[in-house]
Amino acid sequence: MLTALFGGALSLAVLGFRALPLPAFLLAWPPAQRLHEKGGGVPYGVALAAAALMVFPQTEWFTVFVKM
Repeated sequence: MLTALFGGALSLAVLGFRALPLPAFLLAWPPAQRLHEKGGGVPYGVALAAAALMVFPQTEWFTVFVKM
């Protein structure tokens, strides 16, 4: 559920970013140029990582690592 929510928010943010002209300070940065391309994809790994970071503290693995 969290992945879907973060993915939707990320997609909306990327679409909004693409609707605006690329700021001058980002013109020389290749990752920003790729993200700004109209046909480019959405880096969905960011949504997966955000959801994982939200869920991880509620797992048994987290308690094992905290006790170390």
